Amino acid sequence: MNPVKSFSTLMLEDAVNHPFGDKLENPIGTSHNFPWPKINGALSAKSSKFMRKAITDNQKWFVSGKIDGCNVSVSSKGWVASRNQIIEHLKQCHVKEFGQRKTLKTTTEKLRPLFDKIYDLNRKYLVNLGMDLTQEDEMILYGEFVLPGTSSSPHDVYNNKLNGFKVGQLYVFGMGFVFKDQEDTEKQMLQLRKHFDNVQLYDSADGKKDYFIVPINQKQKPWFRDIGIDTVDFYPADTFVNIFTKKNKGNFISKLESRLLEGYVLHDSTSQMMKWKYQFERSDYHDALVEAFKKEWIENDDQVKVIQSLEHLYKYSDNIVTAIEQDYLEEFLNDFMLNMESTLEKRCQEMWDKKLLNSAEKTFMFDCWLQHAQTSILFQLLPSDKWFFDPKIKCDINHYISKHLLAYMDEFFEDRSKTQCFYDAAL
Repeated sequence: MNPVKSFSTLMLEDAVNHPFGDKLENPIGTSHNFPWPKINGALSAKSSKFMRKAITDNQKWFVSGKIDGCNVSVSSKGWVASRNQIIEHLKQCHVKEFGQRKTLKTTTEKLRPLFDKIYDLNRKYLVNLGMDLTQEDEMILYGEFVLPGTSSSPHDVYNNKLNGFKVGQLYVFGMGFVFKDQEDTEKQMLQLRKHFDNVQLYDSADGKKDYFIVPINQKQKPWFRDIGIDTVDFYPADTFVNIFTKKNKGNFISKLESRLLEGYVLHDSTSQMMKWKYQFERSDYHDALVEAFKKEWIENDDQVKVIQSLEHLYKYSDNIVTAIEQDYLEEFLNDFMLNMESTLEKRCQEMWDKKLLNSAEKTFMFDCWLQHAQTSILFQLLPSDKWFFDPKIKCDINHYISKHLLAYMDEFFEDRSKTQCFYDAAL
């Protein structure tokens, strides 16, 4: 008995039997026709009116963690897109194997199983939507694609690896739906609302189709877990005011103060979404914005409490080191190397004598010295009026120290190797 073929396998066979030519919809390099909408931040001029109304209404909002990666979407039609462009397509695999292309230096090979899982999700939990994904209906997963670092840094600033987020994986935060029938959006809206709290209708980028997007939350989490689709972290839903003050169940502010994550994304049960991130450092523009909000948000006590909380988080950046003092870093690193040179040289010589250059013992020694150097230098770099380093800045400093220490050790062993070769040749 022949095994049932997966939809992604059938797509590949179709690509081989029927070369895409000019007829392939959404080929690699074309614009993303159904992008995830851009979301305004809590502390922005565009959000003032919206924030004030949300505070006054004080309805329940859903909260998810924001991963600092790359916005990527995967469609039941076989394509993968960044925020604005198609970057991979199953039906173009005969041109180049799927997954070998890279976005921000990271391959998309781990995304292939998602094509089949979209069909499983439709079959098991969304069948009453009446979508036929083998025809013109289309279902899309939107998520954060995890990079080796972040979107703005080569380093793992927010400890994604430690927190279980794997490089090259997609962590879904929303879905999209494109119906073949473009005439009955009202009925489709009602059908989607049976499953999702927040359903929004948009025009496609080319203006030819309507499509729905839905942010997901804890209610849909069991579906995705059952199908084997990774999602972002979800937190307990709460009222809008509680989320932005210290009365919330998840203690959201504390994580932003300590910069343990980039921020949160919030959505309600209507069509509203927003993001809430910490401000990297203060600016004249945001200083003026906060002062303007303090004058405007005075209609009730809740408005006052929320702007006070936002102001507190904004000004909290005064306590954090957000720039590298390069001259001091080089000075303290040189001092460390001078003070420890004889001991470090002795340890390196022991490694050389014991022929342990490719051993775990050498790696352990390097890690110990690196930890020693980083702790000592970071302590000296931290100004007395600051509490800690911004995680990105700390990663940059630690990388600089690591690179310097590794260069020292490599040079030491290279010199020993050259000397050994000279003696061997002389003999």
